[in-house]
Amino acid sequence: MAETNAESHRFTVADHELTFVSSSMSALDRLCRLIDRAKTEIRIQFYIFAADEAGEKTRAAVIRALRRGVKVWMMIDDFGSDDLPDSFLDPLRDAGAELCRFHPRFGRRYLLRNHQKMVIADRRAAIVGGFNIELKYFDQRQPESWHDYGVQVEGPSVEHLARYHERLFKWSVSKSSTLRGIRTLIKRSSDSHGPVQWLIGGPTLRPSRLVRSLKADFEAGRDLMMMMAYFAPNPGFLRRLGRLARRGRARIVTAAHSDNHVTIDATRHCYRRLLRAGVEIFEYQERRLHAKLIVIDDITYVGSANFDMRSLYLNMEVMLRIKDAAFAREIRSRIESDIGVSEPIDRQRYGQMAGWFARLRWSIGYFLVAVLDFEVARRLNLDGG
Repeated sequence: MAETNAESHRFTVADHELTFVSSSMSALDRLCRLIDRAKTEIRIQFYIFAADEAGEKTRAAVIRALRRGVKVWMMIDDFGSDDLPDSFLDPLRDAGAELCRFHPRFGRRYLLRNHQKMVIADRRAAIVGGFNIELKYFDQRQPESWHDYGVQVEGPSVEHLARYHERLFKWSVSKSSTLRGIRTLIKRSSDSHGPVQWLIGGPTLRPSRLVRSLKADFEAGRDLMMMMAYFAPNPGFLRRLGRLARRGRARIVTAAHSDNHVTIDATRHCYRRLLRAGVEIFEYQERRLHAKLIVIDDITYVGSANFDMRSLYLNMEVMLRIKDAAFAREIRSRIESDIGVSEPIDRQRYGQMAGWFARLRWSIGYFLVAVLDFEVARRLNLDGG
């Protein structure tokens, strides 16, 4: 059972110190403090790394670490950060950082994306979550700012995450890397023991440990709360959600505002089926939603994975699974607060929204997001080796 520090909201779970982090300027400060405290090594991985105030502040912290002798390995996704100029990274290279753009070759691996976000210090402390290194993920005054969450973890299992990052970095820079190699890496990299587990997702031939864990927890659970930026799962997961709602309670918070309205259309396509099963739905109104949170009974998932086909079956993703009642209560209270600024979508409200043209648009959105994009990327990434 966790011990809680009421002032800092730190939780002790199985020799790990956990601190839930909301996206704000204080979260960026926390990330930079983690880098500033590193003594031996830092490992960094982000989908988006922007050349703005947040990127400059993070880069400055990394350069300070390099100057005091800390080794740094940094990987960014080339698709997510395609507009980041090499000139922005040059000061890091000049200071001695090992840098890598996750850039699979054109062809079979073209649509493979590394969607993970993490900073690991001294193989003992890490921050993971949904936010990228871009000011609109931290500064709520920014136009089109994002609402997001993460978690800081200090404890023995961070060594496991560091080893995974080390192997992935080597695969990414190798000229002889293969899809079979990445599938093997994903298969072997999840830590599925104990109350604090690192679950890795990616383009595997069979469902990853992350997907298998979610399926098992959905089948066993009775009380679910989910806050998800992008929600467009397959019919199998929709059925699992329905069964959970019928034997207990299921509440889902989705995005009313996003950077891509097609993803909202895809989500709304699922509402009719969910409402019929008794799932309670809320659309978050305050800002654009980017959170990836799931609480099932006493189990919490937090990390980089959305609840759509690409995140569940194709993207490189990392989720931390925490089994602890006190931590789950904390996350439930955060989601409850967000429900307070969300619009309930009950059957009456759905009926007002669901005109024939809207339903057609939603169906097309779901087809584009959950079927076409998934099938094209799956064939390019999984067929062959």
